[in-house]
Formats: sequence, C-alpha cells, structure tokens
Amino acid sequence: MPTLLNIVKKEVPSSLEGRLLPGFGGAEESARSIFAVEAKTNSAFGPLKRATITLMKENYKIIYYGDYPRYSNVFELYDLYDDIDEKKDLFAEGPAIASLLKEELLDTLSMVNQPFESSKNPKNVN
Repeated sequence: MPTLLNIVKKEVPSSLEGRLLPGFGGAEESARSIFAVEAKTNSAFGPLKRATITLMKENYKIIYYGDYPRYSNVFELYDLYDDIDEKKDLFAEGPAIASLLKEELLDTLSMVNQPFESSKNPKNVN
C-alpha cells in the first residue's frame, strides 16, 4: 500500500504496514521477503485457508497452495536465477533453503491468521 500511495503522490500514514518497493522509492534489499497472495474464494472475514501464497526472497520463490480440493497444502520451490521459467520444482529435493522459506511463509501466515483464530477461541479471563 505505501508504494501505491507514493505513486499517486499521497502521504503514507506512519501507522500503515509495509514499505516502498525498490524502483518506486524504496531501498533495494536483496534479503527482503516479498509476499503475494491470491485468495479469490477465501472469505475476507476469516483466516486465509484456500489461498495461493508466494514468498520471494533473494533468488528463490516458494509457492504454497493451501486447502484446495485436489491440491491441498502443497509447496513448490524455484531458483529464479537458474530457472526463470519455473520449470524445475526444487522443493522435493529438500534443499536447506526450502525448509527456511517454508517456515517463514507458514509463520507469517499464522501471524496473519491469528486475529481470526483468536476471535473464534476467546480466552477465558478470570
């Protein structure tokens, strides 16, 4: 959102999450994690379950397909330097980076879903 506001020359509120993307006023950070989410059939008022979530970091791209009927909880991993067309899925080969990126993606997904999950299971305060 900060990038879009910057493009249309609007002030970016300090309370807004996110940073300007490189090329649009943001600093180039090779280790920056960039997420993309496609969740057309997921409710806007609940946790992200049926969604495709992509994490790009350095030269890697990991894709998570969550809760689809015939393709549920599947991961794919690509090295975009060596395989720009994403033809060779490296996830099954189990490189160490696969575990690190999977953990970061799932931790971020859990953090994003936390407000929805806690509203379903309010803690009993005495």
